[in-house]
Amino acid sequence: MTPTRRQLLTSAGATALVATVGSQLFGELGLALPRFSGEDLDLGDLNPLADLFEELSPDALMPRLVAEWRKGTSLAQLTAAGALANARSLGGEDYEGYHAFMGMVPALMIAGELPANEAPLPVLKTLKRSAVRMHKVGGGTLSEVSPEAGDPRKAIRNQDLARAERALAAAGAGGTEAAWKALHPVIVDDIEVHLVVFAWRSKEIAMIAGPDHAVTSMRQILHFADGREARRRRDGKPEPAVRDAVATQLEEHGLLAGKLGSKDPGDAAVSELAEICVTSSRHDATAAMGAFLGAGNDPRAAAEALRLASTRLLLRDPGRSKAHSGPGKPPGSVHGASIGVHASDSALAWSEIAASVDGAATASTLLAGAFHTAGQSGYVGRESYGYAAHLEEAAKVEAGKLVGALREAATGGDQPRAGAIAQRMSELGQAETLFDALRMVAVSQDGALHAEKYQHTSRVAHAASREAFRPEHLVASARVVASQACLQSPEVAEVRELIG
Repeated sequence: MTPTRRQLLTSAGATALVATVGSQLFGELGLALPRFSGEDLDLGDLNPLADLFEELSPDALMPRLVAEWRKGTSLAQLTAAGALANARSLGGEDYEGYHAFMGMVPALMIAGELPANEAPLPVLKTLKRSAVRMHKVGGGTLSEVSPEAGDPRKAIRNQDLARAERALAAAGAGGTEAAWKALHPVIVDDIEVHLVVFAWRSKEIAMIAGPDHAVTSMRQILHFADGREARRRRDGKPEPAVRDAVATQLEEHGLLAGKLGSKDPGDAAVSELAEICVTSSRHDATAAMGAFLGAGNDPRAAAEALRLASTRLLLRDPGRSKAHSGPGKPPGSVHGASIGVHASDSALAWSEIAASVDGAATASTLLAGAFHTAGQSGYVGRESYGYAAHLEEAAKVEAGKLVGALREAATGGDQPRAGAIAQRMSELGQAETLFDALRMVAVSQDGALHAEKYQHTSRVAHAASREAFRPEHLVASARVVASQACLQSPEVAEVRELIG
């Protein structure tokens, strides 16, 4: 097979080239320094695009991706290639790297809601972040793996990552869904915000890229979980309590048989379960979820309770204290890795994962989601943040001027006023107008690695919500966008200039 340009540049010849022309000129030629090494992982039809992320420096990459887009390469193709290049290079083992990966599908979804001339902005923003991290950290984490029948979860528990990867590869021979079914027990075996969100995004990338790439995308989750297990053992910590809590509820409520109900419990019951997940201990919330499912209630109602609980955590978050603030995350802010944003992204992932499987797997997912969402009341207040004090003022704004008032509040970082205006727009049936107004504001902001993810999360949570709870999701969305106004995204400014 003819070696790719990336393979040539990672050979000894690349070292000679750098020595000859100098590292500065090497960069000026649009080439990346030869960081990438290790046995190649073939990405098939996506190799030519994926190789660009490793061959070109991040600054040279953006004009090339814009040129590819202008030639007709879809944003979905660019996203798939960028995500798999990230996976091949970083393997789910780098914090900023997997955050960039997790933002790619939400960015693509947002792109589909933007005018054609602005659609590349969120996608290329996340791809640039990914490329920067790849070249800073290095690469070659994932290489070819030979399939071998086995149990990925058992292998991870035994600290045998290689065996887990071979087992996933064997399952993946049956397609994306078969690989996902094999990975699922690993996801519910521990609770960590990045693990569950990362896992769901790996499935989404597999659905975009195609079944040939499912194992590559999902192998990252094995690396992430293996690292968690290694640290737990190193620190002498016990097994994750979620394992026993979920198993207990599955058995106690007869959920192992996999026969889940379809009863609509009504708004009050959904709200009550959500409130239990907000205010109770993890074990109590898991027991409440078990009883809810055991009573024959629709799993979709249980998933909605998780999404509602996480939104309430966000609304009750007092914001960062001065001691926990920093650049891009000032006191009072709630974007980035805050309790509410993390809980919301996780709850959406638990919901989507629950819907992607069935029977006992669905039940175990929702039980793990309840365990994960609960136990955080000590970090938030009892009441929603102070937007209620601004409702009277918002009620005086003419309906036709609400969009302007919302943008002014959001870009000015006024969280309470933005929330009050969002509440008013919800009452007037202007939810779509609100999301349209906030979308590009959110994209233009840095968001501390979470802008696209949470914007997409709130959009989906609102769309899937009962009418009674929709205002809460809108207020939360407006609050987070206003919170992010402290720092604009340099990547978006660069891409905007490139696409004119």
